[in-house]
Amino acid sequence: MEIGDHLGKQYRGWLVPYLLQLDVTDNPKQNYHGHGRWLYWLDACERGQVPEMDIPQIHFTAQPAHEDVKHVQDCLKFYVQKTGYWYDRGWLELVGWLLHGFGRADMEKRVGEIPADVRNFWYTQFNLGILLRSPIDWSAYILQGNLPAMGNSKGRHMWARSTGFFATPMNVVNMMVEMTFAGVDPDDAKIQTVGDPCVGTGSMLLPASNHSLRLYGMDIVYDLCLCAELNGWLWMPWLVYVPPHMKTLFEHLDEQRGGRKDEYRPAPGLSLATNPKVVEATQAYRAGELDQGSFFAALGM
Repeated sequence: MEIGDHLGKQYRGWLVPYLLQLDVTDNPKQNYHGHGRWLYWLDACERGQVPEMDIPQIHFTAQPAHEDVKHVQDCLKFYVQKTGYWYDRGWLELVGWLLHGFGRADMEKRVGEIPADVRNFWYTQFNLGILLRSPIDWSAYILQGNLPAMGNSKGRHMWARSTGFFATPMNVVNMMVEMTFAGVDPDDAKIQTVGDPCVGTGSMLLPASNHSLRLYGMDIVYDLCLCAELNGWLWMPWLVYVPPHMKTLFEHLDEQRGGRKDEYRPAPGLSLATNPKVVEATQAYRAGELDQGSFFAALGM
């Protein structure tokens, strides 16, 4: 099979049909059960109403299943072997590749810079269902160096170590969210806004998605925002897809609950660090053209 055989099929949005199918798939033999959240949210958007049914619950954990780790590591190992970069860099490239597959419009250049044989390997070997089978924050898990070492990994430059990234442990996040929503009526919780001003990879929003349909977050690190967006596509549809009529619905509900019409209400979704200077500095840092001090100086920190 020629390397280019599958590249033409990797058009923007090609992964969405697979994602929606997995959302409603139930395969006990492979220990896979779709969480049904895309079906739940798209039905709400079609009706233009806040769903009466409870939000499908997902128990997010800190550790993925061993076989799921192996599959992800095998996909990243191929990238490492072809490029010489480590797992963290490979994961960030895989995040961009997945977001392109989910339809994000500005990933073409980034995906185009991934070696063609790597993209072809991922297209033929990567299993989205395995990623969905373990309900964890994969980005936090991988970027903090939790994948098993491969060969002589001593002295490897870890992305998290160089940027100071540290995700709040999932058990702590779960506790904080449950404390926040303790005693709140589930129907009222659905329209409560939940925001994380330092969203990182989105760990805090994951358990919050069991309660609220109005999630938002922001972060100055562009790559982390992309990781948070990936979590939205995998687990939190109402974070990444909020049509205008649903935004209007939430605004009307706020007014009915006594809010002023001109009162600031954050829109659901992610405020990505898309300032051109920030994106340029992030790309230069990832390419090794800026050290950490110069990177933060470029961000105005």
